[in-house]
Amino acid sequence: MKRTLLIAALFCSVTAAEFAARAQSPSTSTSPAPAFRVDAKAVWIPSASVLSDIRKVCSAGDPAQHEACFVDSMKSAGASAEAVEFVKAFASNGLAYVRAFRDTGRVSIAYIEYLFRANEMDGVLLVNGTPPMIDVDDYKYLSQGDLRKNGDYGALLQKYSNISVFPDDRYHTDLPVEKNSTGDNQEFDVEYLLQDGCHACTRIGTLVASFIFDASGRLSEIRVLKVRPGGDADYDRPMLSRRPDPKYASLSANEAKLDPTEIHTIAGQSFTIALPANHSTGYSWRLARPLDVAILRQASETYREDSLGRIGGGGREFWTFEALAAGATEIYFEYARPFEKDAAPVNTARYRIEIK
Repeated sequence: MKRTLLIAALFCSVTAAEFAARAQSPSTSTSPAPAFRVDAKAVWIPSASVLSDIRKVCSAGDPAQHEACFVDSMKSAGASAEAVEFVKAFASNGLAYVRAFRDTGRVSIAYIEYLFRANEMDGVLLVNGTPPMIDVDDYKYLSQGDLRKNGDYGALLQKYSNISVFPDDRYHTDLPVEKNSTGDNQEFDVEYLLQDGCHACTRIGTLVASFIFDASGRLSEIRVLKVRPGGDADYDRPMLSRRPDPKYASLSANEAKLDPTEIHTIAGQSFTIALPANHSTGYSWRLARPLDVAILRQASETYREDSLGRIGGGGREFWTFEALAAGATEIYFEYARPFEKDAAPVNTARYRIEIK
C-alpha cells in the first residue's frame, strides 16, 4: 500500500511546467484515470458490522486477492456500481472507498476511508479535473523545494531541524476550503501539520498550500500560501478530526498524566487513538476498564516503532475502535508492564467518546 504521509517534505510554488516535468519522470507513479466522473453516486456508507466483517474476511490470505474480496463484498452489501468502480480505479493507491462527496463545481472533492490502515484512515481527493484524481497527501503533487524563503518557516527551521509534514483534518467535509478566483480559477486551500520530527511529536506549526485549477479544470499551480508557527494552543479553532492526535505526555511516572481528550464520531464509523509507547522498556498500554460493548467495539491494536531506527527508541500504539450505536462513553488506558502484576501504572489516559 502506497504511503501517503508527507514526511519531511518541503513545499514551494509549483508551476504547470514543473508539474508536467514531474509527471513525465519514470520514477513518479501516476494515479489511474477513472473511466467515469466521481459524484455522489460513488458514495458508500456501510454499517459498522458490515465493514468489520469485510475487514476480517478480506485481510486474510493472499494480498493480491484483497481487492477482489473487497469488491465482491461491497457488491454483496448493496454498494452502487459507481462505488465499486471507484475502488477499482483507486486500488493501486490503496483499498479505499468514497464515504462522502462535496460538489464544488468543475473540480469537486471526494472524501475517502482506507480499509486496512490503522492510522490516517481518512483521505481527500480533488476529482474530475486534470489529473482526474489528486490525493492532496501524495508528495508527487508537491515540490520538494526549499521553504527557507518563507520567513516563518526559516525561523522554525532554525529552532527545529527535523520539521516533518503530516496531513491535517481529512475527515470533516467543510475542509479543504474551496474558493473561486479571477478568471474562473478554482483554488483549494489544504492544511498540513508541521511536527517536530514525527506524528506523535510536538506540533510546531501549520502549512497551508493552495491547489489551483484553471478554467478548464487543469491543475495549473500548487502554491504555499502561509506557514503559521505555533502549537494547538495557539490556534483559535477546535480540534476537528475524528481521529485527533491525543495530548501526549512523558512516559515517566513523575510526569503529569495525559489530559482527557474528547472524540466525536458517528455510528457506523471507526476511529483510531495513537499513544506514545516504548515496548523495549517492557511497558505497553492496556484497557483499564471494560468497553461499553453496546456502543463501542475494539477493532485492532498495533505497535509501530518510530522510523528513526534508534536502538531502544520508542514508537506508538494504534488502537482502532468501531462506533456501533449512538451514545456517550469513555475509554480508559493505563501504561504498565504486564508482568508486574501488583505495580501501579506509570501513566494513564482517558478519552470521552461522543457517538451520534
